[in-house]
Amino acid sequence: MAAAAGRDCACAPPVSQPSPQLPPQTRVRSWTQRADVRQHSCSSLNYKFRHAPRAKASQCFQAAPHRPHCREEGVAGRRRRRRDEARRRAQMDYRQIGEEVATKVLSYIQEDISEWKVERITKNIKVWSKPSEDFEGMLYRAEALVETPPDKLFPFLYLPEHRSKWDKAVQSYRNVETIDKDTFIIHVITHSYGFGMVSPRDFVSVVHIKKYDGDLMTSNSVGVNHPSCPSCPKYVRGNNYPSGYACSPFPGNPQHTKFVAILQVDLGGLLLPSLISSVLPTTLVNFITDCKAGLRLRARRRSVPLKPTSV
Repeated sequence: MAAAAGRDCACAPPVSQPSPQLPPQTRVRSWTQRADVRQHSCSSLNYKFRHAPRAKASQCFQAAPHRPHCREEGVAGRRRRRRDEARRRAQMDYRQIGEEVATKVLSYIQEDISEWKVERITKNIKVWSKPSEDFEGMLYRAEALVETPPDKLFPFLYLPEHRSKWDKAVQSYRNVETIDKDTFIIHVITHSYGFGMVSPRDFVSVVHIKKYDGDLMTSNSVGVNHPSCPSCPKYVRGNNYPSGYACSPFPGNPQHTKFVAILQVDLGGLLLPSLISSVLPTTLVNFITDCKAGLRLRARRRSVPLKPTSV
């Protein structure tokens, strides 16, 4: 009764009541997490995500080897990557150069030659010239009839495995780099000419193959710089301006080829203009003559039956 009276008295201190306890699985232990069980669970997940162990750099590199920022790439890997990127950019430039040269060479092939100067006329070979629009020199054009179908003659003109065998004017003709199936870099070293009056030259060119409607095929080239072919003191570095060859079926006889050559070249060095004007037309005539001789030699070799091998 006294206890009851004490509680009813206004001056008696209030008796503290015990706070209800949450079950162990829902008890909140942090003053920052005084929300319901759902907020507590989300905070726990965020904590686990922030403090989860990170993957090692080696595991990252193995899972995604194309990522350039992995630590194990190292200095050598970054240098290799930059070198590959520079090579890809250069290849794109070479393709663009090849397309531009093909367009210009096609315009020269289709141009009216009634006002061109006649330089040489031989059996089935004619050579014309006019001042070049690309450099301070002459543009030469040669036409010939070749008794070979165009599809067989065309690869015989530019592929190194053929050209290096029949072209007597070159001592080396090699493919430096293949950009794609129609574009590649060629390095050519020529022989001396005119009893040493013209010393050996070397040329670095991008060659681009282009095929058009009407069975017209062109091989187009222009001089470029390439890191694999620096200038050599042994040879005088020359430069090719837009040049090329074209093969198409001869009118009235598709088994023969109408061959057209466009040549613009700066031989470099100190040569008299009169000597250059004599050398380049002769070079075109010799080129076509050597090509025909190479075709005849290949035809004779293929016509010879193979000898039976002894057992």
